[in-house]
Amino acid sequence: MVRLMRALTLGCAGVLALAGTALADGEARVVVDFDLERGEVAEGVAVDWKGDVYTGLSGLGRMLRIPGGEGTAEEVMVLDGLAEGDFGFTGHAFNGDEPGYMYGLYAAVVSADPDLNGIFSIDPYGQSDPGNAIRHIEGTEAMTMANAIAFDEDGEHMYVSDSMAGAIWRLPLYGFVGYAEPEVWVANPLLEGSGAFGLGYPVGANGVAVRDGVVYVGVTEQGTVVRIPIGPDGAPGEPVVHAELPGVAVDGIAFDQAGNLYIADPPAHTLWKYAPDGTLTAVADVDDGLSGPSSVALWEDADTGEAVAYVSNQAIGPPPSIKHGPSIIAVTLE
Repeated sequence: MVRLMRALTLGCAGVLALAGTALADGEARVVVDFDLERGEVAEGVAVDWKGDVYTGLSGLGRMLRIPGGEGTAEEVMVLDGLAEGDFGFTGHAFNGDEPGYMYGLYAAVVSADPDLNGIFSIDPYGQSDPGNAIRHIEGTEAMTMANAIAFDEDGEHMYVSDSMAGAIWRLPLYGFVGYAEPEVWVANPLLEGSGAFGLGYPVGANGVAVRDGVVYVGVTEQGTVVRIPIGPDGAPGEPVVHAELPGVAVDGIAFDQAGNLYIADPPAHTLWKYAPDGTLTAVADVDDGLSGPSSVALWEDADTGEAVAYVSNQAIGPPPSIKHGPSIIAVTLE
């Protein structure tokens, strides 16, 4: 999550430093457009097992679904009570690849109201009774700035970045019924923000992804991706820098099956691919409709094998530095 135009100065440096990279031959299309004048800003994006795309309009508290990743967005639910100045929805993610125990949509919310701040579980399919369709997870109100969400391979634990605190929280999913409490899993200087964006607060740990028993964290103001092994008992190993990306404001991240890491870079209006061999390639940029991309979610069609990156646009920066307003963009991956 990065939302202020002052960050554009870093974006310009990132574009110059990486000008030698070439765009991949992926096609980009607009999935849905939003109206910035009505406060419609999409921060997070998630895809369910059917290929339906979900995004929350941050300060409005509206969670939307785009069936099949195309067509008209439909409202799933509204989080009531957000006040002016609350960021609202940040990151969201589905737990697992198909419906099952604990499968569902989970969303992070930033609010001055402790009853609204933290993590919510959401039933997007209308299968729960009205009292459980959206639930605030007790204990997560202590998060300073809940941001991105990811799950371990067995789907039993959730990992959440706390951007201002420079920390990762760990939530046992069975804790919803009181058996365990959310806890700060690791806080480390490698996860801290520097305040370089001049936002009045640090933007550290941001995007989160889990692969092969390791938690990967994008640290926005440090321009790094940090890896933290998950121990046999669930304890964190020593955080180490996995990738140093000078000039890249690492926001949302996601792995594909081949181990390529996709990185949303809001100030540079770019979606990067960081390959296992360390090669960094621009997959899509402002000419493809990206404007302050903050989150990325990947979807692979089991029948056709087509892989798509869905990217949320915050529309950071004045024209002509951006060519598209707040929206969800789909980028076909090779």
